[in-house]
Amino acid sequence: MSNTLLKYPISTKTIHWLASATILIMLVTGLQMEEAPDDANKAQLLQIHVIAGAFTALITIYRLFQYRSQRKSNALPEPLDGGPRWANISKEIGHWALRIVPVWLAFTGMFILFATPLWEVSFTKNPDFYKDVQRNWRFVLHGLPSKLLILLAIYHLVGIIRYSFMTKSNGLKRMV
Repeated sequence: MSNTLLKYPISTKTIHWLASATILIMLVTGLQMEEAPDDANKAQLLQIHVIAGAFTALITIYRLFQYRSQRKSNALPEPLDGGPRWANISKEIGHWALRIVPVWLAFTGMFILFATPLWEVSFTKNPDFYKDVQRNWRFVLHGLPSKLLILLAIYHLVGIIRYSFMTKSNGLKRMV
């Protein structure tokens, strides 16, 4: 039986846009922490970053389970066929990376938070530890994937625009 749905269910759209908003908050606060002039500002940004990160992790993990159950029950529209095979494969890889990288960032963020004095920075308002921890190898586990997430978000937006021009349709309508 073929799926004739043209739009995603409201629950899927809500999760998508909530995740997008919290990921944007994490990226903005993370980048601002890198550039903050003093440790007190970094500590304040870190609190927002941690809360947004935890929420993003919960949303993304929920979305993975939701996606699986909706695929099994045929409750999602058919994937958009946007041209050559490489483009469709690239789209699938990009979507899975957009699901996996935020979870990776959440877990590495929790690891950093609980395995370093950063926990103290975050909840005791003692920013003296930030400089030493920032140079730590643990930030490579978290900082580099966050840059990858920025590239994935750009790739996702370019893909939506590319699809719209290529097919002369509005694929974005399915998610709004």
